[in-house]
Amino acid sequence: MPPMATTPLPRRALAAVLGIALVGCAASKATSGGGRPPTPCNQVVPNCHAKRLPNLTLRGKSKSGALGPVRESLEGTISFDQALAAAGREDGHAEAQTVQVILGSADPNAMQWQSKGDLFYAINWGGVLLCPIGVRDFISPPSSPINRCRKGVWGTVIDAHTGAFIVGGF
Repeated sequence: MPPMATTPLPRRALAAVLGIALVGCAASKATSGGGRPPTPCNQVVPNCHAKRLPNLTLRGKSKSGALGPVRESLEGTISFDQALAAAGREDGHAEAQTVQVILGSADPNAMQWQSKGDLFYAINWGGVLLCPIGVRDFISPPSSPINRCRKGVWGTVIDAHTGAFIVGGF
């Protein structure tokens, strides 16, 4: 796993990432991508052994964290696999047990995301070890009572038009 950034995220951006990461599944009106199983993670991201959950496109009133439903054309967007590959290059988690790619919309200005579009992919890496910055370096046994690390979901946001990394966190 790459080292965690030491630069703090703005509160709004951090809240958005937390919202994305803490939602394990989207609301009922989400649709899966094309009805066929997604490409296995190891065929898209080197050293990824996570079980790939169905791709989702948020529709109707569905939400997943900071992302809301897609109401515009998907013309010019990258694919679910391309979004996963971009997330793997920028913010991959080889130890993840599951991974799910979700397409939705968000206001980049409100989220303080550097993007001109409003379509984003959230890549949820499930079962990863989440530690506050600097804690992992000082904690030995995982069973230690002072260990503040826990298993959870790490979220990565990718711009759906450019494939650019937007933000990652838990």
